[in-house]
Amino acid sequence: MREIPFPFEPYDVQRQFMSELFDCLETGRLAMFESPTGTGKSMSIICAALHWLTTSTTVKAKDAAQTTSSAIADCPDWVKEFSAAQSAQEQEHAAQAEAARKLKRRRRIERANTRNKRRNDSRKKVASGGAADPDDEFLADWEPSTDQLCSAEQWKSRLADSGSEPDDDSDIDEDDKPVQIIYATRTHSQTRQFLHEFVRSPFGSRCSCVPLSSRQHLCTNPGVRSLPPSSINDRCIELIGSKTSSEGKQGCEFLSPSLQRLMASFALEHPSDLEDLFKKGAQLKACAYFGARRAARTAQLLVVPYPSLLSETTRETLGVNIKGNIVIIDEAHNLVEAINEMNSVSLTCQGVERCQAALEAYLKRYASRLKPSNAMYVKRVLFIAKSLARFLKRIDPSKATHVATVNDFIFDVGIDNQNLWDTSAWMDASGIVRKLIGFMDKNMEDAGKGADSSFTALAAFKSFFFSLTNANDDGRVVIMPSTSSLRYLNLNPSSSFSAVVKDARAVILAGGTMRPYSFYVDQLFPGRSVHTFSCGHVVAPDNVAAIVIGTGPTGRSLNFRFTSRSQLDTLMELGRTLVNLCSIAPAGLVCFFSSYAYEDAVFKFLDSNGFLQRIRSRKSVHREPRDAADVGSTLTRFSEAVARAGGAMLSCVVGGKMSEGINFSDDLARLVVVVGMPYANPNDAELRERMAYMDQAHWKGAGERYFETLCMRAVNQSIGRAIRHRGDYSGIVLLDERYARPTIIEQFPQWIRSRTATPKTFGEAYASLAKFYKSRAPSR
Repeated sequence: MREIPFPFEPYDVQRQFMSELFDCLETGRLAMFESPTGTGKSMSIICAALHWLTTSTTVKAKDAAQTTSSAIADCPDWVKEFSAAQSAQEQEHAAQAEAARKLKRRRRIERANTRNKRRNDSRKKVASGGAADPDDEFLADWEPSTDQLCSAEQWKSRLADSGSEPDDDSDIDEDDKPVQIIYATRTHSQTRQFLHEFVRSPFGSRCSCVPLSSRQHLCTNPGVRSLPPSSINDRCIELIGSKTSSEGKQGCEFLSPSLQRLMASFALEHPSDLEDLFKKGAQLKACAYFGARRAARTAQLLVVPYPSLLSETTRETLGVNIKGNIVIIDEAHNLVEAINEMNSVSLTCQGVERCQAALEAYLKRYASRLKPSNAMYVKRVLFIAKSLARFLKRIDPSKATHVATVNDFIFDVGIDNQNLWDTSAWMDASGIVRKLIGFMDKNMEDAGKGADSSFTALAAFKSFFFSLTNANDDGRVVIMPSTSSLRYLNLNPSSSFSAVVKDARAVILAGGTMRPYSFYVDQLFPGRSVHTFSCGHVVAPDNVAAIVIGTGPTGRSLNFRFTSRSQLDTLMELGRTLVNLCSIAPAGLVCFFSSYAYEDAVFKFLDSNGFLQRIRSRKSVHREPRDAADVGSTLTRFSEAVARAGGAMLSCVVGGKMSEGINFSDDLARLVVVVGMPYANPNDAELRERMAYMDQAHWKGAGERYFETLCMRAVNQSIGRAIRHRGDYSGIVLLDERYARPTIIEQFPQWIRSRTATPKTFGEAYASLAKFYKSRAPSR
């Protein structure tokens, strides 16, 4: 097994994880890694990935050497010796060049620190000027260089340039850019945790690591940052454009090229989270957003939130280049949902009418001043908005939600004679949405609701409009008469993810609970070979007792399928079972139900039939709040109650606010109970459409497997909350006879699957739990 630098003596499972990951990066594979929470997954990723990067010198040099070696295989020895010497010399020169760049960055920072001590702000502000007409800034003045529209590639380039860095004079040769590790995770808090782990790693002082995010998090201009989040991007782009404007407008005072270079040097030399970068930018009066983007060109490790990786437009805007680089996506159990959600959009009738009103007012104001081509496009967009509004108004609100293909919807709305692709390209190139928002905010009386409401309506309209240009099979339009709204439902996550798979050297999905693997292979890597790895838990085998309980104390079967879960006998047996489990479990017991509605129904039954009083005589009872703002206080009360004699019971919902992201470590969850199997509502229109798509895109039965997989992924996320570190211990009880099926057990994470017992009676299960807790008593 490979020896990989680690900040302490790694566990065996960490060694296995790092060795497997190193090999996958070396061979450029698609892979999925499952490492239970509490096994040090983040540190293992950092050490394996950066060890591969640093020991492979530059991958380009290595690949070139292999190519040269093959080419001279039949040449004389002196030719081979000369080639080897030349390769070594090139690698030495590359190392020297990198050392020189690092020294240059450090000296730049030192000089800046010295200047800052002498003066707080020595920069001169650009004198401001005014336009002849204050509304000119909202005029759509786009004009193609020819009578025809640009190609798709030109549109992408034009769009990316709209957010490009001012004075973007990089001196880095494209061929010299290093291979990068691009690490993506779901939230900014997870990004911050990963960066802190990087600093603790053996590579924290040896490698460069730069986080990237939106202007909302990194803009250091107080006047822009104070705007509503929806307006920050647009205002920044306006300031960049006005910097070189012939009208003498004042640009952003934070965009000095020299200070951007200084910010980049700071980011490369000092591993920082987003808050640190923002503070440094504010201190220097430099743009942290563009400084981080500049630093990202040469950083060895980029840390980004999901949207910065998954959106092609955002990648281009931020300068994230995946071609030939390593992509590692953490918390990947959320990846499919994240991609689908990013590519789905809802649109209300009220929102469409707001867009229509904006376009009519805009056309009235600028009709005589718009170039003919721009006037034509504005009228075309207005026609489409009117058509959508008419369609939504004529729907009978008493009708049920129904689904249409994109092509059928376009015909039903009456816009099949419009060139949607051509129009969407113009909307991007002209920046019409941004200009409409500014126009409405400044000129319309009802814009007192603010730029936020304008942005929401127009952004949703634009996104929905663009969705209609997707392939017909990739999505559906959900029509909801009761709310007079539409939703474009993305069905094919591989469509947008395929660019990442195609261009990256290797793509790694990592998570605490990744089973069943087929869920991701089917939807993200169709037809591709994917390597899978699942490591055990660092916790000892006898610290976990996973038990399927299929019969209650009186011998009645426990089956919580929808048709039987509310029957009197089933609820009575559930009440007896919970009372018994509360009697035997020490400290904290966390119980998961399939939905809020069922949890509420069960508690009403328990209360009216005396079971709740019996449970409270053993443990205090707490329930997951519906309001997310109350989660913290509920957890505090539960934690305090756990510490008291008898402990406490916390009732939660699978997929709810407490089933993911909250650690029930140690005494907080000495027993985790899952009541029933949390299958989704089979009558849900969106779910039915996804299942039908899976059957069509893959094979007959793929939809049914998808349906079952959704359930098991939710269960795995819930029970994975219990064990958080090596010394932790917990019982896991699965209350439903269906959990005993081999096909279900197979879908548990390896560390739970290997420890799952299926006793025939409740008495056997109770005795097994009693023995487990008795053996753990000295450790409490």
